[in-house]
Amino acid sequence: MLKHVWIKLVALNCAAFVMQLIFPWFTFLFALDPKVVFDAPWMFFTSMFLHAGMEHIMYNMFALVFFGIVAEYTVGSKKFITAYIISGLVASFASLLFYPSSISLGASGAIYGLIGLMTILRPKMLVWWGAPIPMVVFGVLYISMDILGVFASANPDNVAYMAHIIGFAVGVMFAFRWKDELKEEKQIKRIVNKEFEEEEITDKQLDEWEKKYMC
Repeated sequence: MLKHVWIKLVALNCAAFVMQLIFPWFTFLFALDPKVVFDAPWMFFTSMFLHAGMEHIMYNMFALVFFGIVAEYTVGSKKFITAYIISGLVASFASLLFYPSSISLGASGAIYGLIGLMTILRPKMLVWWGAPIPMVVFGVLYISMDILGVFASANPDNVAYMAHIIGFAVGVMFAFRWKDELKEEKQIKRIVNKEFEEEEITDKQLDEWEKKYMC
């Protein structure tokens, strides 16, 4: 059964970073290089698991742990990995489109997808950002900084702001697509919990309920 995907993603990112440190060629082989990407299309995917340095990966993994746990719990493992991978892939294409002369790498596009997802699905969830603020406020403020970055006169850190924005937008789109479906699933679980008179039910009990009432 697919679960705890966020842990696997963190482990994969960390393992890839270790490979980057040990083998310098690893980055050049798997980072998104506009000059060769169409001859090596795997770069759209593999670049999502590489990082430019210790600060880069620590910041991203902190965000992945925090938002990953909540996102996977909220939408389930399958939807979580779908949103993460698609957001990251679309962000990679955005990097190529808007920054055609720069090599791109990092999990930021995929993580921004999770932030967009939670901004819509868990708007009242409190996030610490100097002070506790609602997730919807955090999401709006966070993406606003990237929007401002797009129009800034300089970008000394070579941040792919548009990739972040596109990744966030993909997460928002997934959230609106799944919102009603998740509400329906929640209502079904409440009904089943009431019938079994338990706070939590097992997958076996849910299957029994579905056979009884939905077949």
